[in-house]
Amino acid sequence: MTGKARRRLLLESGVIAVALLAAFVLPAARPLPFDLCVLHRLTGLPCLTCGLTRSVCFLLQGDPRASLAFHPAGGLVVLLLAVRGSWRACEAALRRLILPRALHRFTATLGAAGGILSAGAWIVRLTQV
Repeated sequence: MTGKARRRLLLESGVIAVALLAAFVLPAARPLPFDLCVLHRLTGLPCLTCGLTRSVCFLLQGDPRASLAFHPAGGLVVLLLAVRGSWRACEAALRRLILPRALHRFTATLGAAGGILSAGAWIVRLTQV
């Protein structure tokens, strides 16, 4: 493995670690001081991922019920980030890729499951507006 490839793995795992740490320490009810969702700002309607950041924050801060209430895919996001970040850190430490196709399949499967779950939750939310 080249030094550049190793730095890329370290950067990816570091960014994931910082994101998870931020979700752990930021106020879960309002982790961002502004509304990122353009759709919500313009129409008042929730987007597909509305509530996902708060869901991740609540889960990492030990409140799974609140996490599910904000977005049902929060747990999948936490699992995906934790596994991928750890996997990439191990690859960087060992200086070689570890079952890259397995990591790709895991990421794709969890991403697809999260997308389906998000779409279902979004449809339910839109019918309640």
